[in-house]
Amino acid sequence: MKALSVDVKIRYSGLRADDHRLNMHDGSTSLLGFSQALAISTHAFLNQDLIVYSTALRGAELEIKGARQGSLIFDLIALFESYPATTEILKPAFYEFIKYTFKKACGLQTDEMTNRYNQKRFYDRKEPTFNFEKLSENIEGPLQRGHKAIGSSAQIIEIGQPRKPLITLDRNTQDWVNTDDEASGVFDFTGNVTRFNTVSRNGRAYIDQIGHIVPFRPSKNFLKTNDQILSWSLHGNATGEHDHLLSFKAKKILTASKKVKRTILLDCQPKN
Repeated sequence: MKALSVDVKIRYSGLRADDHRLNMHDGSTSLLGFSQALAISTHAFLNQDLIVYSTALRGAELEIKGARQGSLIFDLIALFESYPATTEILKPAFYEFIKYTFKKACGLQTDEMTNRYNQKRFYDRKEPTFNFEKLSENIEGPLQRGHKAIGSSAQIIEIGQPRKPLITLDRNTQDWVNTDDEASGVFDFTGNVTRFNTVSRNGRAYIDQIGHIVPFRPSKNFLKTNDQILSWSLHGNATGEHDHLLSFKAKKILTASKKVKRTILLDCQPKN
């Protein structure tokens, strides 16, 4: 079977990129990072499996074309060696998957995946059966490297289809992926669960003290019985019952500018 070719465009704009140049170290580091993130995500898409190292990619190969102008564009090519769907089904599903995973890892608002092929393979009644939070963590390091050119050689980087950007990266996303160390201390929060995966035990919660939805994952000592409490809060959020608030004890993971990126749950209890 002939390999299916899917193009992913990386466009650098601003600063040196407008003159069709990149700092050699930062530019090569950036391309390496994006190729690693794409390989890890492509493996997840094809195999519904998580890998940490891009060299473990199975079922596809990545190639790169020579640079072209406008401002400076590189084309990465994913060659699917064997693919489980027709071209008309697989290409839009792949692009949506890359858009979703890259935006999620960069702290950007993500719309739910609506492609029927992706829904069938990665969801069960709208609940993810795949650990997207872990995938985000696995491509975070590569995306740190991918952002390397921002500031020295470019102001923005667009990643997408040949004629349609899927995600735009800038100083804000650069700050997001460059995580600081875990904040010292244990923090008390109140809020309600907006998403919870009973398999991975990862989720998201609106935190009153932070003022927006933040991803969470359980610590090693987070009791299994607390899963029922998280599900109870999720149910209350889904049905509009405002008395399903929780009190959390958690640690904070911060971005480089000290914004809360995710929380590590130590304990939770109904607030009332």
